Amino acid sequence: TARKISIIFVSSDFSEEDATTFFKNAHGDWLMLDYKSALRSELKRKFGVWAGKEASQFGTSIASFKSRRSGIPALAIVGLDGELVNFLNAELEGFEALM
Repeated sequence: TARKISIIFVSSDFSEEDATTFFKNAHGDWLMLDYKSALRSELKRKFGVWAGKEASQFGTSIASFKSRRSGIPALAIVGLDGELVNFLNAELEGFEALM
């Protein structure tokens, strides 16, 4: 049975306009989570991925930094149940993370 996947871009851009421009210019035929969606922050917090410039949004405590797995880019592979299946830290490992 062939498995289908969906790639969903979650922006860390400063503005909705920046996010939309980056998405249109740099991404394939993917989906993009609405910039104004509260789910953006929820997913970033849940999977520990956010840009350094977003640190104040997620807290500057030691515990906040320890909960951060990666900056951007990163790829969280999530199952249908919403649980993390695999995590690729492209910020740290570069392109090799995808191999």
